[in-house]
Amino acid sequence: MPATPHETNDRRTVLDHLRARLARLEAPPARPALPPLSLAPAIDRALPWRGLCRGALHEVVADDEGAGVAFACLIAARAGPSVGWIATRPDPFPAGLRAWGIDPAGLLVVRAPPEDLLWAAEECFRSKALNAVLVFASTLSLAASRRLHLAAEESGCTGLILQRDVGGRPPSAARSRWRVSSLPGSPGPTYLMPAPRWRLDLLRARGGDPATWIVQWNETRHTLFVEEGGDG
Repeated sequence: MPATPHETNDRRTVLDHLRARLARLEAPPARPALPPLSLAPAIDRALPWRGLCRGALHEVVADDEGAGVAFACLIAARAGPSVGWIATRPDPFPAGLRAWGIDPAGLLVVRAPPEDLLWAAEECFRSKALNAVLVFASTLSLAASRRLHLAAEESGCTGLILQRDVGGRPPSAARSRWRVSSLPGSPGPTYLMPAPRWRLDLLRARGGDPATWIVQWNETRHTLFVEEGGDG
């Protein structure tokens, strides 16, 4: 005997409720939101996230690669102990990394040919075993930046793309873009090297405004100091 329209509607309702309940049971638990990465109080206040947001792609450009790497490393060190380093010719110097807060014991170094660099980066971004990933890439298309950002967003990884400063750049899905310029170090005791000192330009931040700071790195405290009158 065929079911009446009323019985058919009841069965559909029950089936819809059952499917919805199963979907709730199968849904993975929500990841707790991690606080943004603190750079320095004056910089944090100027960022729309009150710090640098995790689970996102960020770009760092610099004429002096050493300054760009140093700034990216201090960001990565704040994200957590597990850091990926991806380049066509990786040559991280362990003692140098320690100066910026990275423990070489937690470093994953990946050497990839140019054609596989972004593929390797995306795989590392998706890995929940890494807190941050540094990628040395000469060019990055809008489509590639979107893929990398989505991968970082999915895993909670902080992705950092390091590029040489060549002026105008194509659009990007990165949540922020920074330019790092080396400045003469502050004078101190003659037997000590001057502390690293940079001009930091926040060129773009999603939901924020451009800004500039003059900063100095304190290796002993692993702290970034903003000089008075250097933010704006």
